[in-house]
Amino acid sequence: MVAGDEDYLNRPEDEYYIEEVDPERQEGWTTRSDIATDEAEPYLAPVDPPVLPSTDQGIEVATGFGTTSEDAPVRPDAPPGDASIVEEVRRVLREDSATSHLRLDVRIADGVIYLHGPVSDAADSELAEGVASRVPGVVGVEDCTQVQPT
Repeated sequence: MVAGDEDYLNRPEDEYYIEEVDPERQEGWTTRSDIATDEAEPYLAPVDPPVLPSTDQGIEVATGFGTTSEDAPVRPDAPPGDASIVEEVRRVLREDSATSHLRLDVRIADGVIYLHGPVSDAADSELAEGVASRVPGVVGVEDCTQVQPT
């Protein structure tokens, strides 16, 4: 290192302020596809995978960087029956990046899924219904969620 290099590397004009941004509330673009469609805002796809609480390290990645549960195949080896269907619906809701943040109670009766719990808006309810309805063996989905804006 040449004399004076330390001063060159530590100049204040080389420091940049990094602003934290909430992508859902950023002016001019959004990470929510429903808002992008409804309000004609540019859409910026989420880049973080959905995470779940973990016992050993705090969090764990629920699935890869796929954008929805359609990217992760439904397990073809799951046996038929309400118990396996409801577990598959819970897994798919947990692993879908659009629904992984929702804390829904999922119940089943005769192949009909009942979704209970708080959601921030009607779009979250519709996303959860759509994800649950794609699971093989689901006859119907009843939305019993309550909209509680944050």
